[in-house]
Order: sequence, then structure tokens, then C-alpha cells
Amino acid sequence: MLAAVLLRISCAAAGADPLRVEFAGAAEGRRELTKVDEFVKARIGKVIDSLRPKLEAVGVSWPEKVWLVRTSGAEEGGAPYTRGTAIVLPDRYDRYASRSAGALTGLLAHEFFHILSRHHPELKDALYSIIGFKPCAEPQLSADLAKRRITNPDAPRNVHAIELEAGGAKERLVPVLLARSAKYDAAAGREFFEAMETYFVPADAGREITASDLISVDDVGGFAEQTGGHAGNLNHPEEIMADNFMLLLTGGKRAGNPEILGRLRDVLEKAQHRTEK
Repeated sequence: MLAAVLLRISCAAAGADPLRVEFAGAAEGRRELTKVDEFVKARIGKVIDSLRPKLEAVGVSWPEKVWLVRTSGAEEGGAPYTRGTAIVLPDRYDRYASRSAGALTGLLAHEFFHILSRHHPELKDALYSIIGFKPCAEPQLSADLAKRRITNPDAPRNVHAIELEAGGAKERLVPVLLARSAKYDAAAGREFFEAMETYFVPADAGREITASDLISVDDVGGFAEQTGGHAGNLNHPEEIMADNFMLLLTGGKRAGNPEILGRLRDVLEKAQHRTEK
């Protein structure tokens, strides 16, 4: 009942599953879902047409169907995100469709990485290791910190650590996203992303992580060098690699780190070869 077919993309690699992209609009009883303007739908269709050969060139299999869902954005602070095999685009991103095809292309390429990595969880360790992140146990936060923890729908778990310099020594650390306070103050008028902050905590501590363990992103060294100069509030390896995937497909406004992009291409090509055997 939700879907009207927008277009379909077929992956050309032998043995790859066909990828169909469909658009979900308004649904009875779901106030977050909104109707899709035909102009916006057409512009998004053109953008995905431009991505088609690049998505095909990735070569690895895709889910049988990927949904494009338009919402008010109220459910996730106005941010685009993915759930399962759906890419969710808030209303405010209509301006990308109407003004900047390039920006919308980069946004969708980034979100397609989340779909890809969720469909191929066996690739995550190899993909994240490109930027220095290795598997670890999920940090056990104290009750006070757990109340402040914010989960990213594209990367809900923190099970990869990176070796950084902190306090004069090298240490394996895990990025965690926390609210600035345990209770959101609506009267303060802060935007969603202004109310959160990324910290690093010790990996494999074998104990509960408390507020005294929090390390500011400003107090670590070696992060930018390993991640290709990534700058942003979301320092999870999933988000960093999604940006690199976007650069690999589109080039973007910045060229990206050639070594990181080359290793990303190698991981995807090896996965393609395993699929073809």
C-alpha cells in the first residue's frame, strides 16, 4: 500500500541480486510519513539514474528491494538515515532535489553504503580496518552514561576500536555518542545535533565505563591521520566509510584520501570475485 514504483536498478555482476529502488510516501496512521511531490520524485529519479552505473560497478549483491521513504524528519532530528533496506529522506532535503543535484547525489551515495554494509555484515571488519578500526567488545556504560547514550540508526553498536594517542600513551579507544545532558531541555531550543557530542572511551576495559573515562575528541592524536582527515560529530567507522564510499562513487567536492579509496575499492573487488566463484 505504501509504494509507488520510482525506478529499478539492476546490478550487472554475475550472480548479483537485482536491486529495485521504490519510493514510499504517505501512509494512513503514520504522521511522520509525508506525500511526495512529483517534481521532487522526478529529480530524485534522475539522480539515481546518474548513480546507476556506479552502483552496478560496485559489483557486490544488493537487497532485492531498497525503499526511498520521505518523512517530516521529526522522528530523527531532521537527519537522513537508513533502516533495514530503506533510505529515509526528511522533507527539508527537498531543497537538494530542487537546487543541487550534486549534493543529493552525494547524500544518496552515502546512504547506499549503509544499505550495502548492512546487507554484507561480513565485510564490515575489512572495511573499517582500512581506517584503523578493529573489532572489540562493546563498552559497558554506567547507568548515568547509558541514559545519555544516543544510538545512530546506521550504526547502533560500538564494537570497533582505533588506536590513538591519549594522555601521552597509545590506547585502543571506541567513539561513543552521548547527549550533553541526561534530560533534553526543549526550552533551550537546541537542534538535535547540537544536543549531542562524541567522546572516546577505553576499549576492552573489562569494567564499567564511567564519566571519568570520557576522552574529548580534542584530547586524542592520530585520528585524522588514520581516517583521511575526517571531520565531524559522527566518528563511527560506518559513517566515515560511508563518506569514503560517496567519494569513491562521485568524487564529491574533495578528492578524498587516495590510499583509503584504493583500499576500499580493493575490498569491494575481492568481495565481488568471491560472489562470482
